Amino acid sequence: MEIFHRILQTAINGGASDIHLKAGTPVVFRINRRLVAIEAPTPTLDWINKVVETIVPRHLKQRLHEDHEADFSYFVPGLGRFRTNLFQQRGEHCLSMRHVKTKIPGFQELGLLEILKKIAESPRGIVLLSGATGCGKSTTLAAMIEHINASFKKHIITLEDPIEFVFEDNQSVIEQREVGLRHAFVRIRAQTHFAPGPRHHHDRGNARRHQLFPPP
Repeated sequence: MEIFHRILQTAINGGASDIHLKAGTPVVFRINRRLVAIEAPTPTLDWINKVVETIVPRHLKQRLHEDHEADFSYFVPGLGRFRTNLFQQRGEHCLSMRHVKTKIPGFQELGLLEILKKIAESPRGIVLLSGATGCGKSTTLAAMIEHINASFKKHIITLEDPIEFVFEDNQSVIEQREVGLRHAFVRIRAQTHFAPGPRHHHDRGNARRHQLFPPP
């Protein structure tokens, strides 16, 4: 796992938003919306399979066996959290990972319109955020939840697949539930009562050359 973690560290240092790993092809980062092959050992099928066996949560292994794909959050102490999509192409595992920043940015930092703050403060309703992959849907939702958390005494329940940003209670009490983790989504939906407060729904979205191993 040392090489795997060095790849993740290099992605963070290089400002990459995504890491793509596939057997027999170079490691690829997405930097400023451009795909960039980096200088690193080319992943082998055996290496990919060992990484998959290590990072897939125990509760998802049966789903992976049945569906041949899984979404989960992978946390590395000292590096951070990575939203991970594991899938198969031509019967072989592939990994697409996105680094989730630990600090939740505020409205001003993201340059969000003031109307979004008013929407977040609405006592009821449904808010849908849509857009292309990487455009900031999850970050915007996180900023809205953190605004409520810092400003109001609410009970906030999130349903996420997987959990990305990790919130700490401030003015509000926040409970983050990961779909598929020890309980079925249908059972959550069947509950007849939710404490007042917003629900965070995460929807799955459909450069230069960086040297990972410098020459001696």
